[in-house]
Amino acid sequence: MIVGAVVVLVVAGILFLSPSRSQQMKQQSTLAVNRSTTPVLFVHGWGAGLRSQMPLARKAIREGYAQKGLVVYVGPSGQIQMYGRLPVHPKKSPEILVKFPNAYIGEYKEAAALHKILILLKRNYHMTQYNAIGHSMGAYALTFQAEKYGNSNQLPRLNKLALIAGPFDGILNRHKWDQPLSGKLSRLWDDYPGQNRLLANGQPKIKHPEYRVLMRNRYRFPRQAKILNISVKSMMDLILMGPLACHQLYHWDQY
Repeated sequence: MIVGAVVVLVVAGILFLSPSRSQQMKQQSTLAVNRSTTPVLFVHGWGAGLRSQMPLARKAIREGYAQKGLVVYVGPSGQIQMYGRLPVHPKKSPEILVKFPNAYIGEYKEAAALHKILILLKRNYHMTQYNAIGHSMGAYALTFQAEKYGNSNQLPRLNKLALIAGPFDGILNRHKWDQPLSGKLSRLWDDYPGQNRLLANGQPKIKHPEYRVLMRNRYRFPRQAKILNISVKSMMDLILMGPLACHQLYHWDQY
């Protein structure tokens, strides 16, 4: 998918590169960059897992931006296990891939687990700062976690946050097979194509409860963090066919 390739390039630019001193001082006319060594947290969305994160993670390593770091498993009861190693002085950005026990636990439980993971990363691995990338519900979970806990001294400092197709204000009800039919989570799938839109003042016409939560706590979001929210300003219908044409693979690089 061409969209996936574009997403990979944009995310790599914001998470794995940082301006060099020569660029900042404008001593050269060519673009010069330093490769970041800040760990990058990968958080998957609804119905996904490690498999959905691998294309972007492998691409970053293959292109020389990142290196292998940790794989973090969250158990059914909330227990956390980490495999791999996090170098004290990495030459590239170590990747930290998070796998939730149930890909359908919802954004608030994901956020609670992320909070515990970040505490352990600082306590056990002395991680002082991090970047993060979240897709779909993982994007919402990262944002909610940053608003609720992001300024805590128990956590590493959040530098950059890349969000891909986050459901911040409603989820389209497409009657998919893995869509919940009962319980609190089922109420998130209450949007339909063309139902919501941005008003002249920049505010959405319909403000879903999950959107109101983020807006209410937005002042608590870490001020130093930079955000890349990958979304669209206008919509265009594009029919994609085949087994890879789905929301879960939106951040895959197929080229």
